[in-house]
Amino acid sequence: MLQQRDERENDRETMRARSLIAVFAIIGGLAVYALAAMLLAETLPSSWPLQAAFFAVAGLVWIPPAARIIRWGVGKRPPAGS
Repeated sequence: MLQQRDERENDRETMRARSLIAVFAIIGGLAVYALAAMLLAETLPSSWPLQAAFFAVAGLVWIPPAARIIRWGVGKRPPAGS
């Protein structure tokens, strides 16, 4: 019984650590990604349809990696094929 309690406490501590790592990974990764997207956007010609398409795609591309990090942080395995 005492061993089960220790295992649950260890699981809780592991989940807290994973959540904290996930938060910092997302914040840091998103900051780097935003800077890279801005630098890449500077190289685009001044065509508003091209820029709109770029920012639409760039605004959505970060979501799947962030979702994987969040799933990892809460302890769920990513679905097969992701």
